[in-house]
Amino acid sequence: TYKFDKSSKGSGSNKSSTVWRDAAEIFWQVISALAGAEEKLKFEHRDLHWGQIVIQKRINPDGGDANVTATIIDLGLSRIETDEDVHFSLIEDEVFTGRGILSDGSHSNDEDEIEPDYQFDVYRMMRHHNNDEWSDFHPLSNVMWLHYLATKLLNHKGLKRPSLQARTTSTEGRKRVSLSENHLESEWSAYQHLKNSEVRLELRLKEVIDGMQGRTSPRKAKPGPVRKQPLHSRKTGETHKSTGSTVQLESASDVVAMWLTKGW
Repeated sequence: TYKFDKSSKGSGSNKSSTVWRDAAEIFWQVISALAGAEEKLKFEHRDLHWGQIVIQKRINPDGGDANVTATIIDLGLSRIETDEDVHFSLIEDEVFTGRGILSDGSHSNDEDEIEPDYQFDVYRMMRHHNNDEWSDFHPLSNVMWLHYLATKLLNHKGLKRPSLQARTTSTEGRKRVSLSENHLESEWSAYQHLKNSEVRLELRLKEVIDGMQGRTSPRKAKPGPVRKQPLHSRKTGETHKSTGSTVQLESASDVVAMWLTKGW
């Protein structure tokens, strides 16, 4: 399991820390991998919790900042479509009974000692969205797992919000701040990009979550077929006030388009 450097858990002003750039890079690599698989194989991972992402630290030979490489593993529950067939697995019923963070009454009192995890809510969100029909292509499931990943990176890895200002009164201290100014801005930018993505993804999934929790009428008909137009081309006329994004997020490909549109 990948662990972020302890030095990155401080004030966020450590000029040698790349924690938020690492986090944003992990997120971007996962988005890109899912988007490519969607386009080629109409792919859904359907089980993309933190343990399914192998992250390795890579040191640049020129002595620059460290990079990370993220690899998605374990396709046991994935959906893959080829010219010949559609390959998928049914999810065991017990998976849907895990204790999540949403109040949907799906876990028993016996599980009160178990720490809740959004992972189990995502399983139920997928089932609600696809009406328990697992053979069809529903790329919104990838968006659900990307929201899970964003919240995990932002809130569950012990990383503190970075600071743009490093307070100091000494002359030498001011020099150090000047030297690290670009680094601090880069860390802040990476954090903001990740945070804005999490906000935008949550906004898109609100309808699914509300429906699952009974705040809207349940879906009565099976969802129609996925539109055949390119996934990255779908737009909505509304612009979110926080992210400024006009991309309708229905797939990982759309999340890629959002990042590129915003210059992230």
